[in-house]
Amino acid sequence: MTRADRWWRTLAPLPVPMHGHRVLHELRRRVQGPLLPQWVARCQRLGHARAAGVRRGALQGLTTALTEAPQPALPPGELDLAGLCAALPLTDWRLPRATPLQVYTAHYLEWTEPLAAGAAANAHGPHGGWLSASLAAWSAQAPLAVKAWEPYVRARRVLAGLRAAARLADQPVRPTLLAIAAAAAVDLDLLLEQHLRGNHLLADLLGLAAAEAAFGGDGRAAKQLLTEWDRQVAPDGAHGEMSAMYHAQLAEDLLTVVALGDGTGALAQRAQRAVGWLAAVRHPDGRVPGFGDSDPDAVDALPLLRLALRSAPAGVTNPVASAWTARQSGGHFAVVHTAPVACTEQPGHAHDDALAVEWSHGGIRVVAEAGLGGYEGDPRRATNRSAASHSTVQVPDRPGVELWGAFRLGARGKVEAVRAGSTAGWQWVTAEFSWPDGQLRHRRLVALGPAGQLALCDGLGGADAALPDAIARLIAAPGVTLDSSGARLPDGRRLALTATVAVQVAEGVRFSQRVAKGPGPEWRYRVGPTPVWLCAGGQAGDLDVARAALTPAWAAAAG
Repeated sequence: MTRADRWWRTLAPLPVPMHGHRVLHELRRRVQGPLLPQWVARCQRLGHARAAGVRRGALQGLTTALTEAPQPALPPGELDLAGLCAALPLTDWRLPRATPLQVYTAHYLEWTEPLAAGAAANAHGPHGGWLSASLAAWSAQAPLAVKAWEPYVRARRVLAGLRAAARLADQPVRPTLLAIAAAAAVDLDLLLEQHLRGNHLLADLLGLAAAEAAFGGDGRAAKQLLTEWDRQVAPDGAHGEMSAMYHAQLAEDLLTVVALGDGTGALAQRAQRAVGWLAAVRHPDGRVPGFGDSDPDAVDALPLLRLALRSAPAGVTNPVASAWTARQSGGHFAVVHTAPVACTEQPGHAHDDALAVEWSHGGIRVVAEAGLGGYEGDPRRATNRSAASHSTVQVPDRPGVELWGAFRLGARGKVEAVRAGSTAGWQWVTAEFSWPDGQLRHRRLVALGPAGQLALCDGLGGADAALPDAIARLIAAPGVTLDSSGARLPDGRRLALTATVAVQVAEGVRFSQRVAKGPGPEWRYRVGPTPVWLCAGGQAGDLDVARAALTPAWAAAAG
């Protein structure tokens, strides 16, 4: 296959209008580049003027919501910018050693919210001074920071600036934050990322809607947001990219807009569904699944979402559209990635993780994903996007989706025949993943037993089903140790494992904070045309019980 073939497989699935918007976006960047300092100065000038007319009632609504929410952790003297430690106050915005992700993270200004919370909690503490000095330096140097004025970064900054300002009552730095937020919204409606769509376009519209609610407008931004939200989000509340991390961030931002003012209540209804979906797929320990681009701790830094999750009933996921979940009393939980392998419009956050499974027993995660690692320009990203980082089946040198670059996706397989049910106390799902060439299929059954047991059945089909090197891996969650006959949990409990084939313990990979890569244990077993059964977490004989109860479901899936 040539490079041109790969580009064709990458670009052909995208809607035709996106290609036109890509050309316009590149032209706009070329024209804007030489004029960036003058344009930024204009944005800052208009931002100061618009911020003077802030709607006090809207800001008070956000203040009230944030006061009720859990308070963010206060920085002890330095910022963690996606793994880059920066001493406070941050006065040198050249960031010479920063990766692209760290640069973006710095210019979101989301670090202003915990500093604002610290300043509000203790007027005599250092946080207010750190915040003022860092913002003064940023405002002076921002006109030369190209990445700071990309649409997604600006939208994130609108929302972050408003949340930080809402925490500060009438402290002197509040007008600065409001002016920065208002400046970020100037002309943003002319820069909507229609060439990317997905979470980028929603973030753009969330930033515009937040600015409209805070500083006034004609209601168009809220209407645009509502229309695009309904286009991208499935009826069960799941965002189409199926990354729980980006879903959580979008939910936090929507809750921000709602707190600033939602005249019709329509956005609040969407926020409720989005929170309900996240409540459905979250593990009992509060972490989210690591499918696609997702950090399991994604909820920790999102106070409005954490508040909403305290009382949100778990929604009902659609296994065909997003994920299959099952819960039993006692903190037993399983979730399977049964969604389509990629969002058609924004496939860059997709991983080779079809039919991946995560499992919690007694409130503790046992089987999980490897975490989120790498970004643009980071060689670790290739491993992180591959099946080697997910609890599913892998065929070495034969990926289920054609991943390349940092965010590119060419040929892709398909998830099909998703069925779910309940038999003799076992909640189960079956589904099949087909490789892009159609010569290989992976059929999987996952079940959660009445006592929290995890049962699995894996088998391959198609012309290449007898491949000798196909393996299934079940990755241990952090703190869990494995041997060939079971797992030891951090609380000292031991869970037994039985299977119809030999299960080995191997060293896999782990990612932490996107910048650290290390080893971690995983169970591995061979998979072929003959179905392989496995049961973990139960009593002696549970494997036989599971097979007897679930074989009809497996046979129906195979038939």
